[in-house]
Amino acid sequence: MGGTNAGSALVQFDLATLPDGTTADNVSKAVLTLFVNKVNAAGTVNISVANGGWTELGVNGNNAPAAAGTIAGGVSVSTSGTYLYVDVTAAVQNWVAGITNNGFLISANDGDVSIAFDSKESVTTSHPAMLNITLTATGPTGPTGATGASSTVAGPTGATGAAGTAGLTGPTGVAGVAGPAGAAGASSTVVGPIGPTGPTGVSGPPGPSTVNYVCNSICTQNLLQVLTTAGGQSQAGNASASNLTGIAGTASGSFLAGQTVPVSVYGTAYCQFDGNGVTAGDYVQASATVDGNCTDAGGSYPTANQIIGIALATVGANTTASIFLFGAEIRGSSPLAGPTGAAGSTGATGATGLTGTTGPAGTAGPAGTTGATGASSTVAGPTGATGASGAKANTGPTEAAGSRPAQRAQRAQLERLAQLERLVQWERLAQPERLARLRAPPISTARPQR
Repeated sequence: MGGTNAGSALVQFDLATLPDGTTADNVSKAVLTLFVNKVNAAGTVNISVANGGWTELGVNGNNAPAAAGTIAGGVSVSTSGTYLYVDVTAAVQNWVAGITNNGFLISANDGDVSIAFDSKESVTTSHPAMLNITLTATGPTGPTGATGASSTVAGPTGATGAAGTAGLTGPTGVAGVAGPAGAAGASSTVVGPIGPTGPTGVSGPPGPSTVNYVCNSICTQNLLQVLTTAGGQSQAGNASASNLTGIAGTASGSFLAGQTVPVSVYGTAYCQFDGNGVTAGDYVQASATVDGNCTDAGGSYPTANQIIGIALATVGANTTASIFLFGAEIRGSSPLAGPTGAAGSTGATGATGLTGTTGPAGTAGPAGTTGATGASSTVAGPTGATGASGAKANTGPTEAAGSRPAQRAQRAQLERLAQLERLVQWERLAQPERLARLRAPPISTARPQR
């Protein structure tokens, strides 16, 4: 544009192409992509939200809107034929929530900068500005697994003993000594069957892909960030060449000490690579030669230091490239190694086994001496002793203690190892279209309006 805003440019995107019912909470990330067509004089630019409406045919340097708020300030641009990526998630969320969409204002940060970006009318390189929006949604809770079958068969009832004869009238003789207790029945060692496992519920929503931290010194866009503790809180800063572990993610913009820096910690992000360049599909680690840079660790699973993620593009030396961040810190050791997964839920209780056989009754003690016959009584004598009870049903087998938790833990660990192996193989062999498949949530790309 000419006039008082000769060093500025405007770009606006139509968000009506987003799915019906999209809310601000559904927008997990939005990235503005600009193609640097020509660099006459390198310098820095500011990316801001435009503070007022405008039209493509009516705007000029004298009536263009001013900046309403800076999204990314002092962004360095020095090389033509490259892409500039800016995280504009907060602005897009505000527009989806109902704030008027006046587009973005691109302005020079210093007086000497002279840079040309491609527009949609470019007839040479043809790289129009793009707004990539990542949407997320929460799926329904999976159904509860069926309970294992339980036994409904009861053990047989023992036969009723014969009724005893009526006792003689008169005083009761001295009770005999009680016989020894019978031996306990044998315990079963057979483990009852395990009930069937219920179906697995659907996965919950993914965790946040970007976390905000306070910048403790300087935080440069697309450089690796490490965390330190100051004033009782975690603060981010550019990693050094000696920080080969403890990487939190990459800075989504450039910020100074005390400012809030959004750090990409999981999913698709961008990282500055050192002089080695990078090949799509190779593992990515922290550079040991250039502060804050990523480096190509090759196609084989690294055996030392932190594995940051997987490269999604092939680029030359000293260039920014897209990568897929693993999120949690993973240390290189072996393709099959990895953290132990959480223990699975306890299976349903097996059916109760049959009751064991009752041991034999002890020998009865000798009868006491019969006492002298008493006077005749009109009171009835006590009822005779009840006959012996029938044999009890067999007791079911007792399950060995701790057998099922140990088996479940072993199965869970084997399943985790197999899943990690499949992830590593898939990431290493995937073709360039991996970007579309790695973004599990749907991605809607809005085009600039004419």
